[in-house]
Amino acid sequence: MIIFKNLKQILEMVIQWENRLTEFYTVAENLIKDDECKKLIALLKENHVHNLNIIKDTRIENYGLDEWIRCADDCNADDLLPIDRLTIDTTKEEMITPIVKFEEKMKGFYVSISEKIVSRNEKELIDALVVFKERQIYEIKKCLD
Repeated sequence: MIIFKNLKQILEMVIQWENRLTEFYTVAENLIKDDECKKLIALLKENHVHNLNIIKDTRIENYGLDEWIRCADDCNADDLLPIDRLTIDTTKEEMITPIVKFEEKMKGFYVSISEKIVSRNEKELIDALVVFKERQIYEIKKCLD
């Protein structure tokens, strides 16, 4: 369990977890040699970095005062992205499967936080992050087709 005092702490933790995905993309980009896979990695990384910058630029103070303490399940997202298992021959499917699992885990975390928030403005922010993740999952899965 993780105890959060306020929304700022939640977003700081989320950014740390999301940076792990950025690392995964960077390693994959530098390691995998398949041209189709490299193009896919570049596209996914670009979208991820763009979305992560939106989260980083979120001005918490715009969502009201949030003095509360809540518990949430630890996301344990690091275990989902096996950077050490990426190889030159990693296939598109082998690369995307852990990414989808990571994104689904993050979405679940956002949903669990949303269920605990009482403030309407803060809830709307977290719910927007849930929708954000749903779109990312959809786009990533579409790459497998």
